[in-house]
Parts: sequence; structure tokens; C-alpha cells
Amino acid sequence: MRKKTLGVTICLLLAMCLLSFFAACKMSDSDESETNKPSSEKETHTLTYVDKVEPTCTTSGTKAYYSCSHCNKLFKDSEGKNGVYLNELKIPPLGHTLKFVEKDEGSCLEKKNGYKEHYSCVRCNEKYAACDGYEDGSLELKTTNGETVTVKAAGDLALPYSHKFGDSGKCEVCGEERGYATENLRYTLSQDGSYYILSGIGDCKDEVIFIGSYNGKPVKEIGENAFYGEKSIKAVVFLPQSEAVKIGDGAFENCVNLKSVNVMTKIAKGNVVSLSEIGENAFKGVSSELHVVFGGAKSDWLLIKGCNFITIDKVTFKTEETPIIPIG
Repeated sequence: MRKKTLGVTICLLLAMCLLSFFAACKMSDSDESETNKPSSEKETHTLTYVDKVEPTCTTSGTKAYYSCSHCNKLFKDSEGKNGVYLNELKIPPLGHTLKFVEKDEGSCLEKKNGYKEHYSCVRCNEKYAACDGYEDGSLELKTTNGETVTVKAAGDLALPYSHKFGDSGKCEVCGEERGYATENLRYTLSQDGSYYILSGIGDCKDEVIFIGSYNGKPVKEIGENAFYGEKSIKAVVFLPQSEAVKIGDGAFENCVNLKSVNVMTKIAKGNVVSLSEIGENAFKGVSSELHVVFGGAKSDWLLIKGCNFITIDKVTFKTEETPIIPIG
């Protein structure tokens, strides 16, 4: 009798468990092929609100929704009446929208580097460089004005600031003195290997030629006919560190646009300028507007052999004469 009663009790408990199970909401299958919407039978859900996830240029977002903590079903509303699939909640990526950014030269006055021209996404600031036609890795993207442009990853856009050195030998913007010679000129090593002779224009395209040192050795001579007939040259600057002692015959002959020569060379001991010789015809056929700025005094200039090849009225002296103090 007791065994029979125990069996009946167990059966009742199992029945109650089954009723409770079917009364609860059904667990949703991860396969969304089955409907996610509630059945006609009344279901009870424990819902949690899930915030909207905004999409980015490259990743999807999700609309706000409610999720049941028991069955994992998703709903549009807080009452659990309108079921929804997760893929219905997805918001597609926004994609990049580009604006054109002009080149920035930077500022030597502020010691601030600039950047090359490029495109920048108005939302995520991702940067791209323009490319001509299709290349590996190139993309076609829309700009803010609706134009389609072909671009590629920008790479390094940094543009170091530069100085604007004029014929004064100093930057016209910040006033910094130039400390290096013009690049790509042609040089010849002296016979004893102790210095260089500036022998030609080489591959240089600059309008202002700065003369200093080369490969760690001084440049002591401007060779004969070194710049003969070079029409692109407008100014020549002998930097303070220049050790040039001689400007060879015809060195700047027929440089018809040469208007400025600045000799910034320091005065040596005994009040003698390191530049000591100007060759014959060194400045023949240059512009009639030629003007020379000389770092020394007039008396220093007169010590230079061949100084008479340049009329004195075309020379400005940066150092005043040392006054003679009478004795007694």
C-alpha cells in the first residue's frame, strides 16, 4: 500500500513539473529559421532593455530592443508582443565620407610641421591619398559634395617645415641663419685631399646658391668657369662657415640674372677676410643690378686681389672701420 502511495506521489510531482515547464516561455533556438514571435498562447517574459549601438564607418550597429532573460527571444516593445530577429535590428555601416584637405607647409616660426594634401573622413578622421586610376588597395569613396574619388591609404603625410632662405643667408620668416650649403652642386677634391673646389652647378636647380662646406671638408675655391652662363642663378651667398679664399676666373661670367652676392665670411685674425682673390671676369656679364654685401669693412675689401673687378659703389660693407686713436 505504501509503495502504491509513493508511486502516485512521484507521478503527481512529475506532472506538476511538466505543467510548470510548458507554462514558462520556450527557449528560443539559435537557428532563426523558427519564428521568434510569441505564439497565440499567453507567454510571460522577463525583459531587459538593450541600448542602441551606433554604427561606425566600417562596423554595423544595432537598434534598441528588449531581450528575455529566460528564453533569449528579442522584442521591439517592452510588453514582449512584437518579436524580432537579430538581423532585423542591424544597422549597416555608414561608410566613409571624405573632405579634401589642402597641403599645409607648416611654420618654421612656430617649429611646427605641416602635412601633404589628402582626404579625411568627416566622421572617423581616417585619411586617404588620391591616386590616378585603380591601384592595388585603392577604393572609390564619396566626398561631401557627392563626388566619387579614387583613393588609397594615405601613409605618411608629415611634411617637415622648411625655411625660406633669401640672399641674406637668413630665413625671411623666422630669421634663422642658414647653416648648410646648397645640395647637388658639383665638387672636385683638391690634390692634397684637404679641401674641395666648387666646380659646377651639377644637378642643382636652385636660384640661390649657398656656399659652405662639403663632405666634412671646407670649400676653399670656386673653380674657373664653374657657373659660366647659368641663367637660373639669381644670388650667391658665402655662408659664415665658408672658407672660400678664391673665386676663379669666369666663375660667374654671363650669369645674366645674378643680382646679389653676399659674403658672410667671418673676419680672420689680423682683420683679414678669408676671401682673398677674385679672378678675372669672375662677374663679367652678370646683371647690371648686381649688388655685393660684404661682411667686413671697406679696408678689408680693398685687401682682396681683384676687388677692382667690382666697382666699389656696388658694395655694402657690414663692418665699420676701426677708428684710429691718435697717441698723445
